[in-house]
Amino acid sequence: MLWLTALCGQSQVTRYLLAERDSNIVSAQKIIAVSRYCYQQQPGFGFWATHNETGALIGLFSLLPRDTPQDEPEMGVRLLPAFWSRWYGVEGGRALCRHAFGVLELERVHAHTHPENLAAQAIARRVGFELGPRCTYFNEAAQRLISTREYFQRRQQQQIRDDAVDEPATAGITTIY
Repeated sequence: MLWLTALCGQSQVTRYLLAERDSNIVSAQKIIAVSRYCYQQQPGFGFWATHNETGALIGLFSLLPRDTPQDEPEMGVRLLPAFWSRWYGVEGGRALCRHAFGVLELERVHAHTHPENLAAQAIARRVGFELGPRCTYFNEAAQRLISTREYFQRRQQQQIRDDAVDEPATAGITTIY
């Protein structure tokens, strides 16, 4: 839990969060509680600690069920700042979309970002999300992003070509569990 409290305590990581601003320990405890719930009650959903190619923990990805059947599952990511701008967010997001659309056979997934967090929005778009409407999320202004199975699959073909030109050689997530 030590690395999780470190992640949750980084002001650069939490600056744009759209949820309650708890202490790093309380935030880590909430993540663990939701993860346990998902493991027991909602298999296929939850949090994934992520390692890079050297085995270093770099962050956390999430795919969480919503409260009501008409709500869409939500994807999230928190990476340690040392691993920003190295394509981990894109690779992990794509892996989670493949899980959501392939394994869980979901039709739609959404994400929310702070309206000023343009970097997160750019990553989400590169993963395969489209900008949705501005909305309110946890009583704060938010930018909604939406991905559908069809759009994600179509974008994957285009992204393969784009990434061959843009992607740095250092990218590579070896474990999402």
